[in-house]
Amino acid sequence: LYNTNRSHHITAETTADVKNNAFNFGCTFAEVEVDIPLCKVKVLDMVNVHDCGKVINPALAEGQVHGGMSMALGFALAEQELLDPATGRVVNTNFSDYKLLTTMDHPTLRAEFVENYEPTGAFGNRALGEPPAASGAPAIRNAIYHATGVTINELPMRPEVLYQRFKEEGLL
Repeated sequence: LYNTNRSHHITAETTADVKNNAFNFGCTFAEVEVDIPLCKVKVLDMVNVHDCGKVINPALAEGQVHGGMSMALGFALAEQELLDPATGRVVNTNFSDYKLLTTMDHPTLRAEFVENYEPTGAFGNRALGEPPAASGAPAIRNAIYHATGVTINELPMRPEVLYQRFKEEGLL
């Protein structure tokens, strides 16, 4: 536990003054199958193309991108934190009530890289930690729109959300 009487300042021997921020770029493509009567989406294929500058460790970079895409799949289709409106406390605090996707729920995940050397990066590289997770949900949303003509503007895009939107648009 944090105690203000026993706290200590964090000190450092060196500092860094970053004057440039190397922006990274990436995009995700998703192919989906939409079962309109059942209001279910199945992601068939997902590709993330990422420019992280010079790829230093290809296997690790690919794993990092796959992890980001896995997070994006959960964010897009399943993971929903439910709060008690009276207390603000999370009510689905275990894995029985909070749906995490497993490898059985994953499509084929592919990572591709465009290498553009970044002169401000330590080894010509750019960020690769969180960026691959950012574009997955919008890609799935756009694929659903392409397949059905219905826009979904709520995450996660669970069957209840799809049902409501499909009903509003006259598909059900």
